[in-house]
Amino acid sequence: MKHHSSPALRPPFPLFHELDRPGIHDERIRPALCALQVACHVLKVSVECRFTASCLLHRFVAVQVVSIDQDEWQWITMACLFLAGKVEEEPRRLRDAINCASMITIPAQVLNEQETIGDSTQTHEELKTINENLGSFKKVRVQWNSSPPELDDAYWDAKRRIVEKEQFVLRWLAFDVSVSHPHRGVAAIVNHLVDCSPQWFGIVTPEQLVHQAWTHCNDALFSSQALSYPVMTLACAAVSITLRDRNIEESMEEQDWWKHFSVPKDKAASNT
Repeated sequence: MKHHSSPALRPPFPLFHELDRPGIHDERIRPALCALQVACHVLKVSVECRFTASCLLHRFVAVQVVSIDQDEWQWITMACLFLAGKVEEEPRRLRDAINCASMITIPAQVLNEQETIGDSTQTHEELKTINENLGSFKKVRVQWNSSPPELDDAYWDAKRRIVEKEQFVLRWLAFDVSVSHPHRGVAAIVNHLVDCSPQWFGIVTPEQLVHQAWTHCNDALFSSQALSYPVMTLACAAVSITLRDRNIEESMEEQDWWKHFSVPKDKAASNT
């Protein structure tokens, strides 16, 4: 496993180059990622905790090679969020994690296509058919229960499953749960732009730029390739898209702001 020299700057998903078919990976993981975003909203976690949970799920799907029952994926997804809460010092009650896991249903036949996808003898047309079939399961069905689960045997079984899945994920990740975040890089870039070009912040506030760029960082969670770039490159790309959306990109280019963060212009532009 290759990592960036600095843990604080390494790519959020350093396993990308070990994937045989990145596009298939993204299709397989998308329903679980969608369910995870719903759970993050319900539990009201921060943007960085959401990012960490999603990256842990990406890494787990990339390295696990055992067959997992479909009904286990909602517990694995919730275990990633439960673990991310601890990593980012935003722990949530195990009871709340159990409630979310019981509310969210991940579409069937999505993440367990491993035996079929892993066949290196498949033709391009066969892979295209698999990709189309996976695409039909992108919707996430959320079941809202009127009351929390009763404190019966089923609850204690669910508690046991989440704790077991948390340990299961940790072992597959070799207990490496550190995730670098582009969101802090975005804030640093916007602060630099305020110092270099304060005249533009009468049109748009720094807070607006930061939040819009954070949205683009969150969109990157659905692309394993985007997550394979160092965090400052990803942050520069998110800010570049935001400046383009605001029609002030060309004016900001005169400041060569990306050089201040040791990111070549073509790298930031190519990642947008």
